[in-house]
Amino acid sequence: MNNKLPDIIYKYRNWTDKYHKRILTHREVYLASPKDLNDPFDCRITPNFDLLDNDDKIKDYIKVIGDRNRGKLAASGQKPEDFQEELFDRLKNNRQEEQKNWDGQTYRGQDERYGIFSLSGRWNSILMWGHYSASHSGFCVGFHEKKMADSGQFGRGGLINYGPNFPQIHPSEDYTPERGFTETFSKAQDWSYEQEYRLFKFLKSPKESRLIVVDSSFFAEIILGLNFPEGSLPEMFEISDALKIPIYKIVKVPWKFELDRVKIK
Repeated sequence: MNNKLPDIIYKYRNWTDKYHKRILTHREVYLASPKDLNDPFDCRITPNFDLLDNDDKIKDYIKVIGDRNRGKLAASGQKPEDFQEELFDRLKNNRQEEQKNWDGQTYRGQDERYGIFSLSGRWNSILMWGHYSASHSGFCVGFHEKKMADSGQFGRGGLINYGPNFPQIHPSEDYTPERGFTETFSKAQDWSYEQEYRLFKFLKSPKESRLIVVDSSFFAEIILGLNFPEGSLPEMFEISDALKIPIYKIVKVPWKFELDRVKIK
């Protein structure tokens, strides 16, 4: 998180989707599972077993794993030398299958326990209005970043790290907060236009609700898309009155591929 955090973070929504509207009418935010994200690489960064490309590296890794699981091995009655021999054989002769099994087990756990609320540091993205707000007919709601992050209702928050290269995690590397951040806050450079700010929560159990009701004071503003339906303005004005926040309307910047906004209430 090298960049300065935005004061206001934005969520683009579709006005005709009744669940999307609840972010305003019921102050509900939804923590998505990684399996439901639109980036197939998102939260899919695991240790790379191809880095164990010779016998010495495999043996070093096996020692690390053996030390980590000494208690489990003792409890199961499995001999450490049998465990080491079996694991060496799998990594030596069928490393891709070992990678597949590791990834599958990791992804299942993450899908059940990771909750992600994706926002953006910008409200004027032509692409995001098109992709996430029903072709500019929806709305964008702004939240106070500090109030959301300090609320205690989420785990951690921060900006996504974008880069041209897939992060490399060595299988022997200890699990640290830095490694966890790499796994959950890294995306390809192609997505950098979104300037994503993410709130992340580790759910206590797979059955824990993914819905969080936030305080009305967390809301900063509402921005209506360029094609927001005129007939829905009275309802949106009522919502802004209830939340005590201003409403802006997106407009085109003359002779430029840019969006601006004007205050309408």
